[in-house]
Amino acid sequence: MRSLLRTVPKNDNSVMIYDDDPNTAHILLRLTPSITPIGTIRGVKIAKADSTYYKLSRLAVLKEYRKFSFGRALVETFHDWTRADALKSLPDGSDPASATATIACHSQIPVKGFYSSVIPHDLYTPRNLKS
Repeated sequence: MRSLLRTVPKNDNSVMIYDDDPNTAHILLRLTPSITPIGTIRGVKIAKADSTYYKLSRLAVLKEYRKFSFGRALVETFHDWTRADALKSLPDGSDPASATATIACHSQIPVKGFYSSVIPHDLYTPRNLKS
């Protein structure tokens, strides 16, 4: 997918940092029946001593397919994965309706409008996070 998009140099190892992590989900969207990959998204569960959050990263849809809302479908699938994983982590006897999960989204400025359109406005809080 990356070679089709030509956005990340092949020698950029920062892209691969989560690839072998069992807390990572790679979601690939393919056309049928050709199974041609047209979009992808990566999600990572980041568990720290004092908090756990999910990181949405590496969302990409080939340009000629962007008008079909496949980016939205990938984000919704990522949310489904996050929800399922967060529910698995609840202590026994907990009320699933009271569960919450924090999602961090690292993106470039040109796609802020996209994310604000696929995330409910009462849940979307854009921030500039310093590394």
